[in-house]
Amino acid sequence: MKKFFARLKDYSGLIVVLILLCVIFQAQNQRFLTFDNIIGVMRQLSVYGIVGIGMGFLILNGYLDLTVGSIVGLCGVTVGMLMTRLDMSMWVAMLLTVLVGGIIGLFNGAVITATGIPAFIFTLSMTGVYRGIIYLITKGATINKFEDDFLAIGRSSFLGVPIPIYIFIAVLLIAWVILSKTTFGRSVYDLLPIRGNPNHDHTVVYDTHNHCAEQYANNGSLTAVKAHTANDCH
Repeated sequence: MKKFFARLKDYSGLIVVLILLCVIFQAQNQRFLTFDNIIGVMRQLSVYGIVGIGMGFLILNGYLDLTVGSIVGLCGVTVGMLMTRLDMSMWVAMLLTVLVGGIIGLFNGAVITATGIPAFIFTLSMTGVYRGIIYLITKGATINKFEDDFLAIGRSSFLGVPIPIYIFIAVLLIAWVILSKTTFGRSVYDLLPIRGNPNHDHTVVYDTHNHCAEQYANNGSLTAVKAHTANDCH
């Protein structure tokens, strides 16, 4: 517990700002701090939080990815085409879509590391490419007639809490375990010295290129998960 409260001090400024905002919003609208509103806000933020976790891994390595919005759309189209056009089962289609998201992310990371193009420039340019692929596949038409079980992922609740919130918490816990309890997670932090971390063990050498590609693949996969939980938008 001491470690927990010690770490809270590092975020004391953000906590104070959050409390002040809650007080101000509550004063403006008495329904702001009600259970239903809090759950509604968490429902909206959970789908973005899933992508934020993948982006967090990238930021720790000094990279970013501006294609996440386009990848969400492309993965949404992919799962829709697999289920409605190829009559594939929901779970198989979802797993393949996560794989597609990972492959797209891996492609981004591989090109960035191989060419040395700044991540900002490359991912910004690929945003239009992936959106173009969406239009080529769908020809501008919408995809509908999804299975009720698939739609339930983004729309149903358990014990009054929307399913996407549970998924976000699960992904968050997995990310925490990876970063704090595994060799791979610690190596992510060890790459920071290359960008100014004084606690780096300089006797250990990491392949930064492989780490970059892995983090982009991870981000792409989590972006695909976001596409599943945000299926209200399909």
